[in-house]
Amino acid sequence: MVTLEKLEGSNQYECGVCNKKVDAYRGTKIRKFPPILTLSLNRCCEFDYIKGERKKVNTNFEFGLELDVSLFAENPQQYEKDGEGIYELFAVLIHGGSASSGHYHAYIRDTLDEGDWEKKMQMIKKAQEESKRKAEE
Repeated sequence: MVTLEKLEGSNQYECGVCNKKVDAYRGTKIRKFPPILTLSLNRCCEFDYIKGERKKVNTNFEFGLELDVSLFAENPQQYEKDGEGIYELFAVLIHGGSASSGHYHAYIRDTLDEGDWEKKMQMIKKAQEESKRKAEE
């Protein structure tokens, strides 16, 4: 989403000022981030033309416990203050099953220190590996 794409060759940009096709870059930069950031990955985006159905993507997806959003900001300097551009992971929602059915599992950070967040993250990884193994069978 935020990686710049070079528009060149047969995919050139039509300039509204000079009315010519020119090489250009297209991309997205985010001006301001919300206090709470929610990210969603669409993991049901492949289509099996032989079977005629959607197919769930089961490749491994790894993420950290923190995300520095300043890398994606229009003006990264606005996040130079200590920790201003850092989001901490609070919850993970995982779908187990196929593209057409299944169940959701939620893992939520224990802000009261009544559990073990690291253990939950290990359980998530194990669940992902099991889901991938079942999909490959």
